[in-house]
Amino acid sequence: MTERNKYAHVAQGILLSILILGLVGTSAFAVVDPDPDMLGVYFDENANINSIEDQPEGESFFAYFILTKPTMSAVWGFDFGYRVVVPSGMEDRILRLGRLLPTGSTPSLDDMSLYNGWYTIGIDPNLLTTEATVLVQWELMITAPIPIEFFLGASPFDYFEDGLPEIQSPSGQILPVGLSTGGPDIPVATVNLPGAPVAADNAAWGQIKAMFR
Repeated sequence: MTERNKYAHVAQGILLSILILGLVGTSAFAVVDPDPDMLGVYFDENANINSIEDQPEGESFFAYFILTKPTMSAVWGFDFGYRVVVPSGMEDRILRLGRLLPTGSTPSLDDMSLYNGWYTIGIDPNLLTTEATVLVQWELMITAPIPIEFFLGASPFDYFEDGLPEIQSPSGQILPVGLSTGGPDIPVATVNLPGAPVAADNAAWGQIKAMFR
């Protein structure tokens, strides 16, 4: 190999490494919902997976309540309600093994029920945001192959009274946030059901928000 060809070969290797790193970085921070300030439930911390079609019984898995593409650089607090729906009579076949809140949380919450509850959380120090900012983490397990649907909406302390979750900036600004699939009656995440919930586009989301103002 000539000296010139040797350097060309090295340069190609460096370029290939850069391209690979670029692809890895892109996939690591990609999220399902492309719109800013959206809240969803995901089964990974990067907000890529909102559906598990075949969850094994007896194996724990995590559900993350994630704020995606936030326009705030930090979160001082958040406020939302949730519902978890399973077939009637099968409520005892899903277990919540643990729950984790951000460091510094001052919680006001009612999440004793896995199936219907809310969080109104203050955070000090403020939670710095990323493209996928985890607000609450659950560890779950099922003991039968039951279908599960996750829904999000407002807490009983809904500031804007529009049925939407809310986040608060360090300056005290309160901002309503969207739901990752478009509305309170559409699941944001599913387990043991075919297909994945699909995020509404900007136009559709604007129409849906207007319905709840």
